[in-house]
Amino acid sequence: MRRPPLFGGVAIGVYEEYDREGNLIKVVDEDRKFGKIKPRDIVELLEKEGWFNRETGENKVTEEAVLPTTGAFYRAIIKHLDINYVLPERSRTGRSYWHIEIEPRFFGYVTTYIIDGETGEFSKEKKFVMKYK
Repeated sequence: MRRPPLFGGVAIGVYEEYDREGNLIKVVDEDRKFGKIKPRDIVELLEKEGWFNRETGENKVTEEAVLPTTGAFYRAIIKHLDINYVLPERSRTGRSYWHIEIEPRFFGYVTTYIIDGETGEFSKEKKFVMKYK
């Protein structure tokens, strides 16, 4: 069985499961769970907020201020993001939402976004977190 692709820690995309003989067992549509706000919308919001530029590779997230605009770009960025999607039945408000924490190269500062899964309205909080390693 193949694992679904991940957007942070969130399974995305459509994938198929087969038995050992190659017969299709089921089709899983991970994108079906999302409200109006999809993973692509989250990427666009974070880009609009100035965290990164997908065309130039510039970013405020990693140690390197500019990354190659290949798959390495996304792999480097995602290491500093904690992305979760909360389904309505697990939410205290009964509404789906995205919870994103960004811990950029500026160690100690964490920016948290809470994004409504239907409207896209969001709140943003930046705080200093003391860490000992």
